[in-house]
Amino acid sequence: MGLLGRLIKKRVLTNEFKKNSPTAPSFIFKEKYDFEKTKLELIQKTRNFQKGTKIIQLRQHPFWGKLSNEDWNKLQWNHLDHHLKQFGV
Repeated sequence: MGLLGRLIKKRVLTNEFKKNSPTAPSFIFKEKYDFEKTKLELIQKTRNFQKGTKIIQLRQHPFWGKLSNEDWNKLQWNHLDHHLKQFGV
């Protein structure tokens, strides 16, 4: 990982995500979706994440590659917190 990647990683892991940050087009829903189903999927994915290191270490971040358990926890916390605040939860 280069210098820019390390700087961005440090900022993302130590600060809240900025309000109105841009969203990748692939994450924008263009069709209707079932809120209850999506909510249950989020709950299940969160529970899977909490199960620990074996599940976490199977994944690599698309930009930073392999992350430590601590970095994954910080990243997931900041990301989920950002979206919950975004929707007033």
